Amino acid sequence: MATESEINFFFSICPDFCCLLSDDGTLLQVNKVWEEKFLYPTMHFEGKKFTDFMTPEDAQMVMYRYIQRITGGPSNGSI
Repeated sequence: MATESEINFFFSICPDFCCLLSDDGTLLQVNKVWEEKFLYPTMHFEGKKFTDFMTPEDAQMVMYRYIQRITGGPSNGSI
């Protein structure tokens, strides 16, 4: 398991959207890409469900795939 400093380093260099999620899909931490793309500070996203930023149809499909991923079910390699 990665240390907090390793996770923070990865978040600082990742050029894509990156986040840590709780089991229920709550955003625990997001990287600066979220801030740059949505023009809101990172704290705007943290504590909210990642599906809050999707259409209802997309949110339902993505949450289903997320649950599959965290419970060890089949996955296509992305959420």
